[in-house]
Amino acid sequence: MARQITKGSLLAAGLALMTVGPVSADSAASGIFSRSFSQSEAARIVGRSAVTQTRPSRPTTAPTQPEPSARHLDPVSIERTESYSALVEQHARRLGLDSDLVKAMIYAESGGDRKAVSGSGAIGLMQLMPETAGDLGIADPYDADASIGGGTRYLRGLLDRYDGSTELALWAYNAGPGAVARGHLPDETVKYVPRVLSLRKVFHDRRSMAMASH
Repeated sequence: MARQITKGSLLAAGLALMTVGPVSADSAASGIFSRSFSQSEAARIVGRSAVTQTRPSRPTTAPTQPEPSARHLDPVSIERTESYSALVEQHARRLGLDSDLVKAMIYAESGGDRKAVSGSGAIGLMQLMPETAGDLGIADPYDADASIGGGTRYLRGLLDRYDGSTELALWAYNAGPGAVARGHLPDETVKYVPRVLSLRKVFHDRRSMAMASH
């Protein structure tokens, strides 16, 4: 069973965020995993980069919560998400991002439904809030190319802001940069970050199998 995050660890993470220039991934991101992964797994995961050139190997220790696998995911959502693979590859390559991570985010955010709208008003494949879409110059957040282009640019900016930490970038993408700055870790984000990282492995494996079959 996963450990519960302590108030002390959360305050420590928040203090680190307020006092350090580029955020320390090892100190701040560990809070995300303290409720979702065992201590040994968290230590292995913290600091993973979404930048393609530095993508590390998969940890060997299993998380305390079951990782999603292809057979446990919605096949319709997988098919919809992978129908945008060409657009994802185009934008991810241009920005130096891991395309499997981007597909994992699309699946987690919208299930590959470009018309998706959340209860909080987030729109499209990558569930951009209207004000964020506006800041990114996106006129139609329902447009797949615009959503993926804007979402990947936003993710790239967050990765640069948090010194390449995938975990902090996903925390900010899900809960907002203000939440990271305050050390505020919503329950949704505690589940979201490790889920996206696990989904990245699913899409990586599916892509590898497809390449091997050709």
